[in-house]
Formats: sequence, C-alpha cells, structure tokens
Amino acid sequence: LAGGLMDNAIPRSTRALLCVSSEETDKLEEKLQEIDSVYKREYASADPDITVRFQKSGERTGRVLTPRSASLLLFLLHNAPNGVVRNSMDIPGLVQTSLNLGILKLEEQAATLIFSVRSSVESEKEELGRRLRHMTEFLGGTCVQKGDYPGWEYRQESSLRDAMVSIYERMYGKKPRVLAIHAGLECGFFSGKMEDLDCVSIGPDLFGAHTPEERLSISSTERVYEFILEVLKELRQAPERAQSCRWRRRRGNTMSCTKMSGRTWCIFQFRNLRKMKRQRFLLRTAGCSNVLMEVPMGTRAQISCPLWTGAVTIRCSA
Repeated sequence: LAGGLMDNAIPRSTRALLCVSSEETDKLEEKLQEIDSVYKREYASADPDITVRFQKSGERTGRVLTPRSASLLLFLLHNAPNGVVRNSMDIPGLVQTSLNLGILKLEEQAATLIFSVRSSVESEKEELGRRLRHMTEFLGGTCVQKGDYPGWEYRQESSLRDAMVSIYERMYGKKPRVLAIHAGLECGFFSGKMEDLDCVSIGPDLFGAHTPEERLSISSTERVYEFILEVLKELRQAPERAQSCRWRRRRGNTMSCTKMSGRTWCIFQFRNLRKMKRQRFLLRTAGCSNVLMEVPMGTRAQISCPLWTGAVTIRCSA
C-alpha cells in the first residue's frame, strides 16, 4: 500500500495489493465492478475517465496484515479528517482551515500517514493537529509534528497593499486582482517575528503547482520583476518625502518623526493639558482615510505613517 509523493499535495495515485483466497476471487471481481459503476456515476462531471480495474497477478505467498492491523488502518483512513475543515466567515469562498493526506506507505513494521495541516488561524491549525494526535494515539500509534509554519491572517486594512495596487494601475492601466488564498507562505514567518508587519505576497502566473506538469509564465515573470522594481523605487523615495511632513500644532503639544524598522513613526507627546482629560486628534495622510483617535491625558501615542505619504496634517482639539 503506497501513494503520494509530496505531503503538501493531493496524491495523484495510490497503489494497493490485495491478497485473497482463490475461492473469493470471483466475489472480489464482482464487488470491484460495482464500485467502478458507482464511481463513474458520482464523478461523471469531475473525472469522467475514472476506472476501477480488476487484474489477476497469479498465485503467490507473502506477508499480509493481521485482521486487527488491517482493521486499525482502515479505521484511521476512514475517520481521520481530510480536506476542507472550515471556510472563512469574512471572505466568502475562501478556505480557512484544511489538511490533506499527502503520503501513505505501508512498511514491514508500520503504516505511515503524512498529513499537511494549514490554516490562516493559528489556534485552528493547532486544534487540527491535536485531533490527529488524539486519534493516532488512541489506536496505539505515535504522532510526530514537524515543519510547522505559522498562519497569516488576512488584514482588512493594508497601506502597503493599497500603495501596490495604485502603482500597478499606473503601470498597466488596470486594477490587479487582490485575493486572499489558502496556502502556506513565508509571510507567516515574517509577520510572526515582526509585530504589526504589513506584507503582501505577489508572484507570476504559475500552472500545475506541486505536480510534474508545474510550469511558469516567462512573460508574467518579466512583468512582476518590473513591478517590484517600481515598488522598491517608490519605497526608497518615500523617506525623503516623509521629512517634509507639515504639522499643525496646537495647545503646546510636541510631535516628532523618526524611522524605526523601515517605517516612519510619528510620536506624539501631550503636555500642558491641565484640566483636559482626553485629547482627540485627526490624522490625515495622503492616499489614506482619516484616522480619528482619542488618547488619555499625558500619554504618548505612536502611529505608523505609510512610507509613501507626502504630507501629514494633525488637527488637535479638546
């Protein structure tokens, strides 16, 4: 029993060798013919060429699973979660949590099942891993987890994404397709290490991913390369523009602009407020929506300004 080549891909094929007594050969052939008819009807649209064939390979002797071992393995294959587990409640049609059985192999001492578990919500991914572990250990097996990568949750508001969309429109005269996808990406590692990181994943047209037919569009790769150069050019020029921020200061408040971790941060220090219990201010940035915040008296607030902002206006009021 063996199938699959990659843990993060749905297996293209699986091979099973069945050993039956000569008296039961005819019954097995009849049963497989019934299964063939059922599959052809169920998958008439999705996979019209699906076929279950019966082929005799002669008589032989060999090692087979004991009835108990076969029963345990079949129980695990029938009951282990596999496929889509939960869809996103924020984005219609987007898978949020899933897993797939990528590799299955039966060896002399054990049957090994390798799953790839993925989710944009870290807690759901961990819970799915616990379900697999609980079922495996309940049946007397062992479960090992490795190669973990963190989830990357979709951000409703992304200044970087907005800027890249604007640059794309300027270069190609049309809006790009901005999608949230169900896949494991390096962005999860970066955002897990850098707090409040705003990141976007882009790439050229790719076909047949994780299959022997995987291929890449050369013309699309060229466009993506030119686009990345333009984005980097914009980001490189942004700090110079950020230095020319225009501030409107009232009531003795002090504000300063500094660079940290590749971003420009506006630091607000509220002073001389006396009887004023709270301070409200409106932040206007080029290309962004107005941001209205209310801050307790005598505190310091930090707001991340987009690097491509040309001018910032702060309006303070009691």
